[in-house]
This record gives sequence, structure tokens and C-alpha cells, in this order.
Amino acid sequence: MKKFYTFSFLFMSLMAVVLMSNSAGRATVAGEDTTGSPLGNRTCGTAGCHSSNSFTVNMVVELKDEDGAVVDKYKPGVTYDVQLTNNASGSPASYGFQMVSLVDADNSGANEWETTTNKAKTVDLGDVTYVEQTGPDPSNTVDLKWTAPAAGTGDVTFYAVGNAINGNGNTNGDGVGTTTLSLTEDMTSSTNDVNINNISIMPNPASDVVRLSMDNISSGTYQLINLQGQSVLRGVYNADNIELNVAALKTGLYVVQVQDQVTGAVMTSKLIKE
Repeated sequence: MKKFYTFSFLFMSLMAVVLMSNSAGRATVAGEDTTGSPLGNRTCGTAGCHSSNSFTVNMVVELKDEDGAVVDKYKPGVTYDVQLTNNASGSPASYGFQMVSLVDADNSGANEWETTTNKAKTVDLGDVTYVEQTGPDPSNTVDLKWTAPAAGTGDVTFYAVGNAINGNGNTNGDGVGTTTLSLTEDMTSSTNDVNINNISIMPNPASDVVRLSMDNISSGTYQLINLQGQSVLRGVYNADNIELNVAALKTGLYVVQVQDQVTGAVMTSKLIKE
């Protein structure tokens, strides 16, 4: 009997440590995506850290512009306020969350997050940045900032999971919910003339050398921009086609940007590096 009590005490102590560790965020503790995104295979409910459905959790993600208006399109390079709200039933003691924004074309990260409060932190898993709780939060809302990716990136989807926690120190009596927010790129937002139809990229996807061909542009500049907004390859040209060696680039989605030296017009398109 004494051995049984000793084992029970050790087991409960271990469970307490595990639960307290998970409160720091699943990406932080386990290196795991639990948002329900295409990059993860489970949520916080199926991961075992919040296994009960005592609370009904309805998550809401809103993207707001500088005037506070809720939008469903993003302008490339613009910083937005993101509000995540956990509308749980009942009276949870605290809340937790994890969220990621992915480019629809290849599920790469649209990574420009800024945490404006100590309630949240960013965690990198590979080339993708997640935001999640720093610990149990008595408030059901989290405010963040997100900077939209470069022109030509295309549609982006936010994936979020939220927890409602009763605070009893174990997985019983909690609740989990997920949601998504789909954003389209506002192609009318550029101050220059942007045309995504006049650049031909062959082959695409590509693994080593690609050829760019442009209509009616014989001189100017070009650059490849990753989804963090960084220019990873650039140069000048004086012909209507360009050969680029992309073998050294990481796999993923890139924006190809070409600027006409004469008119200043900018054309963009997408390149997938295999």
C-alpha cells in the first residue's frame, strides 16, 4: 500500500510538472503546431493537455487597419492590428492560445509578427513563426501586430487554437476551439503600376536556373523577395529576358519583382523554389 501511495504521489507530481510546462505554450515546450493548420496533425485538445470539453470555445480572429476597421484583404507591407478573442461558455479561470499565418500557395510562414504585451511571445519552428501565450491569461483577448508580406505573395490564412481552462491543475474540465481567417491580397494597393501577367517564369517551380521574360521592358532592375520581405537576389538587366540561378535559395515561395527603368512601373509574379 505504501508503494502504491508513493507511486501515486510521483505520478501526480509528474503530471503537475507537465501541465505547468505546457502552460508556457505548446510550440515552446514541445516544438509543436496545435493550431489545426496544414503543418500540424493535432490541436491542444488531441495533444492531451486540454482533453475535456467542459467549456464551449468559439475563437474569433480579426484583422484591423489603422482606422480600426475590420478587413478581409491585406495590403503588401502594411502593419495591421490582430485581435484574437476566446468566446468561451461558462466562467473559465484563464485562457491560452496559439496562432500562425501561412501562405496558401505553399504553407510557408507569413512571419512578421509583433507582440505588444507580455501575454504573448513568438516562437520559430523551422522557417515558420508562431505566436502563443506566455502562461495562463485571465483575459480572453490578445492584441498583436502583423505586417503583411511582399506584393505577389497571394492569399494568406490565419490558423488559431484557443483554450478555456478551469484551473484545477489537470486536463479535466477544460475546453478547446479552433478557427481560421482567410485574407486575399489587395492588388490595387501599390503606388506603382503592378502587373502580374507580363512576367513569364520558366520553369516554375524551379530547382536551379529560371528564365524571366517581360513584355515591352528592355532595361531595369530585378529582385527576388522572400516572405519575410528580404531581397535575396537582385541585379540589373538590359534585355527582355533574364536567367537567374536559384539553386542556393531555400525551398519555398518567392516574389519576383521587375522594375522598368524608363517608366518606373513595377511588375511582380511568384516563383516556387523546389
